[in-house]
Amino acid sequence: MTVLNLQCNPVLPEHRQFLQQTGPIIPIEIHVHDALALKLAESRQQIPAPISGSALIDTGASMSAVDNSVMQRLQINPIGQLAIGGVAGNNQHNIYPAKMVIPSLQPFNFASIVGVELKDQAIPIVALIGRDVLSLCIFTYNGTTGSFSLAL
Repeated sequence: MTVLNLQCNPVLPEHRQFLQQTGPIIPIEIHVHDALALKLAESRQQIPAPISGSALIDTGASMSAVDNSVMQRLQINPIGQLAIGGVAGNNQHNIYPAKMVIPSLQPFNFASIVGVELKDQAIPIVALIGRDVLSLCIFTYNGTTGSFSLAL
């Protein structure tokens, strides 16, 4: 089992508040889906470079999501739309094929991942890790130490 352990600065007395305010944030890369990369390679087209950033682990999200601007930068066209409910109500969102790579863990190829607007967050993030990924993992959130772990 591979484990990704992350901790806010335990020396600072505010470490618990920092984790509470920012949430569990992990490094991530967003790539084109493996099948799309293969298709591009076969047609001798350039495969877009992955986009690196931060992702928020969101236990309230049933599906993982990626910022729409990331999908545009990767030149991935939507493959459909899906009605997603949230605190702002029900809205239509584009869905895309994509791959998420979390350092130290296996890559996740998504036949369809939701495109959302994430740029207005307090901490800049490019993706949300939802319960579709968490259902394959062990996720531990320890607020008293300002730490969390994600194991696969």
